[in-house]
Amino acid sequence: MNKIYTEIKFDKENKPLFYYLLLILLTVGLTVTSIGISIFYEIKAGTQKLEEKYSDYNYYNIGDNLVGEYEKIFFEEDNALTKLKSMESLLNKSQLFEYMEIYTQPVDIVKKIPDYFLYGYETESDDRSIWQVTETDGTIKTYYNVKGLWIGKNIQNIFDLTCEEGNLFGQENYQFNSDEIPVILGNDYKDIFKVGDIVQGNTMLNMDMNLKVIGILKKGAVVLYSNQIVNLDRYILLPMVDTQKIPVTEEEASTQNMLLLMKINGEVKTKYSANEIQTEINNICKQAQITPASYVDGATNSQSYMFNISIEKISNMIFGLAAGLIVFAVISLITFILTKIEKNLHYYAILMISGFSLLDIQFIIVGTIVSIVMSAGFITTVISFSFLYLVQISEAFILPLIIICLLTILLTSVIALKKLKQYDICDFLRER
Repeated sequence: MNKIYTEIKFDKENKPLFYYLLLILLTVGLTVTSIGISIFYEIKAGTQKLEEKYSDYNYYNIGDNLVGEYEKIFFEEDNALTKLKSMESLLNKSQLFEYMEIYTQPVDIVKKIPDYFLYGYETESDDRSIWQVTETDGTIKTYYNVKGLWIGKNIQNIFDLTCEEGNLFGQENYQFNSDEIPVILGNDYKDIFKVGDIVQGNTMLNMDMNLKVIGILKKGAVVLYSNQIVNLDRYILLPMVDTQKIPVTEEEASTQNMLLLMKINGEVKTKYSANEIQTEINNICKQAQITPASYVDGATNSQSYMFNISIEKISNMIFGLAAGLIVFAVISLITFILTKIEKNLHYYAILMISGFSLLDIQFIIVGTIVSIVMSAGFITTVISFSFLYLVQISEAFILPLIIICLLTILLTSVIALKKLKQYDICDFLRER
């Protein structure tokens, strides 16, 4: 066994460049895979906890069908605003569900911020994420389009939102003010804004409003919206203000129309099925005289799916990269070993003259494979543990890493030994 170990060591020292290149390549592939598995597990575990937390109820998204020609006809009616207010009231009074006024609507702020806060960042869309206007005095004002979430009075309690700094919205914050609106910021904003700061911005209520920061959410705050768990760390939260004030100007009427459309496109929390809720929504729309009736996501009896959390995009990117690296590394390892066998046939013949058996040579080949893979596995473990400790993610990669390493060793060894059997080393002895 000692002579086999000596040969394996000699083989590595004889061609260190190829050995270390393979080691680096395999280590990178295994490290990306290990970290990816741990991140995936962390996300999935967090998602399962949230699913369990909210699994006692069904959550459905409500969407209006006032689009295209229907929207045009509806808003040509003199009592369109009254109908929308009636529907809002009926939704909030339903006995079949708890209605949640919640709606995503971007906000423009006059403050330079990192790109990852921009509305189009995740979708890699630059469409109006940053835009400029020229003031009457010739100065240029730059607006940054960021993610905004308008929430009703019950959202904070339903999703247990709490502030790390400042306060949540109170009753007084839901009163309409055309000049200033209170906002609560996601936790990632805490190094940019402080409680009490006022930033100029545009909202659907008014242009050039003052957005006053009254609170900063705790890290990891989430809500359920449109069949997804939405992390609020990079969101600006705005109050879905009351709309009971009778409009006195055309501009106020237009603002209330937009706000009411957001209010009736919310979510419901219920014990009933999607089809049962759709029937209730149909009745509400009929009472409010809104045609066609709004639809419920997941219902099959709507006029136009339940809680499904997807982390497919994240996992596909991580595992796609990892799989590519691993496959390339394994192919490179197999190619290296097969090439080495062909070039070392004469050397194997010499070893057999020196007293080595064919089984010893097979052990040398397999030992080389094991040495490379296990070295990469050890380095991967050290790097992965260090990285995951720094980002405070649980280490869930150990078993998958062991399995990947064993499969790599097994596959490469089988192919290598099969290749060796194709040659009769005795032929090389006769040539000598």
